[in-house]
Amino acid sequence: MRIFVRLEARAPEHPKVVGISSLAWSWWTKALCYCKRQELDGLVPHAVVALLLPDLHRYEIDGNSVSADDLVDELIEAGLAKHSEAKDVLLHDWIDYQTSAAQLASLRYSRKEAGRKGGIASGKARRKQTTKHLLHDQKASGKSAQSRRQDAADRLEADFNEVWATYPRKTGRLAALKAYKARRREKIPAEDLAIATANYAKLRSGEDPQFTKHGATFFGPSAPWRDYLPGGAGLIEANQSRIADNDHVSEASQAWRAYKRFIADQSVYECCDFPDDRMKFAAYETYGNWREMCECAGRERNEDKAVFIKAWNEFEDADA
Repeated sequence: MRIFVRLEARAPEHPKVVGISSLAWSWWTKALCYCKRQELDGLVPHAVVALLLPDLHRYEIDGNSVSADDLVDELIEAGLAKHSEAKDVLLHDWIDYQTSAAQLASLRYSRKEAGRKGGIASGKARRKQTTKHLLHDQKASGKSAQSRRQDAADRLEADFNEVWATYPRKTGRLAALKAYKARRREKIPAEDLAIATANYAKLRSGEDPQFTKHGATFFGPSAPWRDYLPGGAGLIEANQSRIADNDHVSEASQAWRAYKRFIADQSVYECCDFPDDRMKFAAYETYGNWREMCECAGRERNEDKAVFIKAWNEFEDADA
């Protein structure tokens, strides 16, 4: 809010002003502006008196230097100001000609209230207009807001039913539906929930169902379903576990399939003469419980062949 000082256009010709110096006039007008700006009701603090004309030391009157106190004395003598008990300067007749601090505060409050009430009225008018448009749109579409909400709820439950059809544990459907809806309200895509459910169902296939999460837990606020998205912690852990469980089978199987190829046309002892085959013996010993197999390599031919073939056949049966 801009504020103004009232200064009558004929003030320079006023009898009280005619006799003061130009420097006193300058100080007085600056004091008027300062008091209005600071809302001091015409009171100039003593500490501010010299600050209103900071370059006063450059001026002289009748060859004598001039101080701010000299100018105040000049104004007091002309009846334009007076000293307070605290040595501050009081500008004469401030309340008669200028707007007081209390009046400024009241004016600000009135404008604020007017703006607030105008905003409320404007908001009501906009809401009324918006409601009018909505009613028109609803009438044109033939559906009410309640009908559209019901359609959205039906679509959401249909999405859940598709997911629930693949979920590996069918207990607690209502609680699972509630958790699923909560995740969808959090803007979780239906596709992400469907992918996570499919991956989890695949991992839990053939497992003890008592260790399968309830649907309300899987779709719950702690979001365990995220672990079963591509790259999720649950999938990584399951893959690592499966690899660890099957390492010895896969590597040993490769070794023994190689043995089959080697001994198709050779005896057991001829096969054992190859360095690569000795390495396969070491792989077999590492991943199985068939130490007899490696030990038989050092026996005589007539003692070894039956033991070797027996151990091999047992391993083949286990691998199958």
